[in-house]
Amino acid sequence: MKRSQQKKKKRSPALLDELSQVEQEIQAKGIKIRYERLEAGGLKLKSGLCRVKGQVYLFIDKRKSPQERLEILLDYALQDIPLRNIAEQIEPDGSNISRNKEPGHSGPRVADHER
Repeated sequence: MKRSQQKKKKRSPALLDELSQVEQEIQAKGIKIRYERLEAGGLKLKSGLCRVKGQVYLFIDKRKSPQERLEILLDYALQDIPLRNIAEQIEPDGSNISRNKEPGHSGPRVADHER
């Protein structure tokens, strides 16, 4: 069956408006949002924050539904994410296994991919 003949799922305008609003809130924090196919070598990767050349990005799998995207964005929008000296990966639940943190620091982490 051709793609144009397939039934397209109707997306709620209210959901898309909320998604857009949360995207703007996150971008106001200085975080760029990228929707990419998060797969490498047959492995599906998780959405998350990453710093590339000093810029912080939130990568979200573009195959996620608008509802799933909104849930991921809300997880990050509700966190107080420090953008200075980010050198580790942040998980939506705030958990971290730090590789460059100060003793007693329990904040979120971001993957650092600066070269």
